[in-house]
Amino acid sequence: MTTLQMILDEQQIPADTVPPALCVNGGPVFSQPWEIQAFSMMVDLMDQGYFTRSEWAETLTIAIRNAQAAGDPDLGDTYYQHWVDALEAMCFEKG
Repeated sequence: MTTLQMILDEQQIPADTVPPALCVNGGPVFSQPWEIQAFSMMVDLMDQGYFTRSEWAETLTIAIRNAQAAGDPDLGDTYYQHWVDALEAMCFEKG
């Protein structure tokens, strides 16, 4: 599994240069490159006005609840998959 830390190491980027908002317990929040891509896509679409923060929060909440209802144990390792599901739902809804 490729992690953000592995990418930082490969690119010789010091971990302490990662913005604090992207870190938890001293390490990067994202464990795989696609996770930061999903995060970035959501931020970019919201910044462009395609949806509001409240619309995003509601859609992400629904995606997480749907996953839990389908048996997701909610251990945190599928969190960004919920972002992808919510992004797909939001893009479908907004056309």
